[in-house]
Amino acid sequence: MDKVILFLEAYKKIIIFACACAFTAAAAGGYILFAPGGLYEYSESVEFCAKCHLHKSHYKDFNHSAAHRTKKCVDCHLPNNNKIEHLIWKGIDGNKDLALFFTGNFSDMPVLSDHGKKVVRDNCIRCHSEVVFKLDMAGRNCVDCHRTIRHKTAGIY
Repeated sequence: MDKVILFLEAYKKIIIFACACAFTAAAAGGYILFAPGGLYEYSESVEFCAKCHLHKSHYKDFNHSAAHRTKKCVDCHLPNNNKIEHLIWKGIDGNKDLALFFTGNFSDMPVLSDHGKKVVRDNCIRCHSEVVFKLDMAGRNCVDCHRTIRHKTAGIY
């Protein structure tokens, strides 16, 4: 125990400096990520999603559909019930897309997974709850009737 105290006393200034640097780096990183106009906000934008050249046609198709022109990709494609789930799936889906893209396994005609279909359906219901509550949605997907809402060339269903 005495050795630990002697070590702490000998390196007290270095330890305080290292802690101050770590705190400053964490604060700066948090600011860069979460400040208005930061990386997090940019990564939520339609322009960020459209950076991948494979999505340009999907972006163009969807951006011209009147009903959802003001929506962001993440409004439909990520869970939006709570922030933690949103961030977790943003990380999972984003890293999966990066891995597929950089390994050359990214399809020009992406197909949603079962989880992705559920997320899109849940987000349709979340935004349009005032209408959906009147319908029997058991076993049905919104795009079964609203085929023109989805991306015209994406082949998501």
